[in-house]
Amino acid sequence: MKKILTALFLLTLVLSACSKPGGETQAAASDTQTASGTPNTTGTTQADTAANTAAQTQTAARRTDKTTTHTAAEQNPNRPPDEVVGNGGNLAIKDNRLYYAIENSLYSAKLDGSGKKRLAVVGTVYSLNIVGNRIYFLDLDELIIYSVKTDGSDLKALTAKRVYSLNWMRAAGDRLYYSAYGPPTEQNSGEYNERESFSLYSIKLDGSGETEICRNVSRYPQLIEDWIYYIRADNGEIHAASLDGSENKKLCDDSADCFSVDGSRIYYTRRSDGKICAVNADGTGQEQVYDAKASRFAVDGNYLYYLTSLENEDFELGTLSRIKTDGTGRKQLCTDELLNFAAAHGRIYLQVMDWDKQARPKKYSIKTDGTDRRSEPADSMTGFGTEYNGWIYYFTDSEVNLYDLCRVKLNGGGKQKIG
Repeated sequence: MKKILTALFLLTLVLSACSKPGGETQAAASDTQTASGTPNTTGTTQADTAANTAAQTQTAARRTDKTTTHTAAEQNPNRPPDEVVGNGGNLAIKDNRLYYAIENSLYSAKLDGSGKKRLAVVGTVYSLNIVGNRIYFLDLDELIIYSVKTDGSDLKALTAKRVYSLNWMRAAGDRLYYSAYGPPTEQNSGEYNERESFSLYSIKLDGSGETEICRNVSRYPQLIEDWIYYIRADNGEIHAASLDGSENKKLCDDSADCFSVDGSRIYYTRRSDGKICAVNADGTGQEQVYDAKASRFAVDGNYLYYLTSLENEDFELGTLSRIKTDGTGRKQLCTDELLNFAAAHGRIYLQVMDWDKQARPKKYSIKTDGTDRRSEPADSMTGFGTEYNGWIYYFTDSEVNLYDLCRVKLNGGGKQKIG
């Protein structure tokens, strides 16, 4: 259990690339918001058997998956913002109440952490989605999808135990969409590798009517409105599949290493040279955005933030710059050797390589134009948290207290441990 938790935490350190900053952590003015131990990020947690789930998860944590996820409000702007809450992480906020997972337990509490109540005890809980008065989540130990009411009653297993891993899950409308890793094949050896192939499925919210949408899916897909976007495992092509599986279309001829859907535009890094490219969501308008190799990138409004790779045999490091989404106006934002970054809450959060303490990066934040640099607490994961009513809620990065739930004011003050 401890190994899996540690691996899930490590995913937050390496998985912010190819994301739409703030997209998962900030929503329209309402009483509904989402949060996650891994927001603005993606990654995989994979196993070829239940017995070696922990080992496979540790392997996945050592690599960087570079895609993103979106809230229900982004998936369908016509859907009421409180119909589906949760972006597939470890924390969701609904009706001024926290719902969060730590180790093998699911909890609920008031926004200040008081009134804490344990709702369920299963395996390692992940990928929270709230629809109405029910919470849907993955059990990464037993590889089962569960549902429970927000008051903790009526816990149900919606799927049978799988021999191979569950990976990603989102709720939309009256169905759950998820990916699962199948038995070993000639292409999919059963051991972790860069091109593992998943299949996409959907089921009704009561667990009935499982439907296979498509196969040959690599890394985390992205569910936007009525489509699921994904990279093919065999050739790296970006595809879009309709939610019922009736349509599947190739969007570009390039092979992509990572991608991010931003409105009607898809940005990706080309596998052959690492350069940032873009294509419209309907497959038209393919172009190279900027002539530079990017190891990671994030899209925020009219700007692309990206890391330019630095040569280092032990660490994947880069320096941070930004350009406009049309490829003009390049500006270097800092010269630090960064392990990772996240853009959220109007700032960019930096994890800077500390050559004296390689296991614990230094943490800073800057405004999106590179000004107003300030130090962040050593255990801070605010860049991976969510903003709600003037507070940022996040899980800590602490060697002593991994996954403490904290909140801090937007100005960086008033830090409180609340769970």
